[in-house]
Amino acid sequence: MTFKKEKIKNLIKFLKQSKVERKKWKETHKLIHIQQSSEKLYNAYIFMLEALEGVEIRYHKQSTIISGRWRAKDNDIWQLGSIVPLLHSFFYEGDEDGIVVDEWIKKSYKLFTKIRKKYNLYWGG
Repeated sequence: MTFKKEKIKNLIKFLKQSKVERKKWKETHKLIHIQQSSEKLYNAYIFMLEALEGVEIRYHKQSTIISGRWRAKDNDIWQLGSIVPLLHSFFYEGDEDGIVVDEWIKKSYKLFTKIRKKYNLYWGG
């Protein structure tokens, strides 16, 4: 499997896992599920950047640099890149209301869909 296909496969896997956790949160309103959904979206974003860039992201500063480069090129990535750090922080700090975070998550799903279509980030395996 090529590097890009592996990253796309992981991107899709984490998006699906995020949706499962979000559904659990909607059913139970247990904070852990919305936190897990948030973190899985952050990981999906990193896999997306790796697929677009063709490099493995090994540390936070590298992800910030690559994210900034893509955010300058594409408004949808700019918007998504503005949301996912908030979701990542929420996973560790949990300071926001779950309903607010759920709105960020819904917006992220829409942006992921647009970006995946635009850059053909699909895996047929």
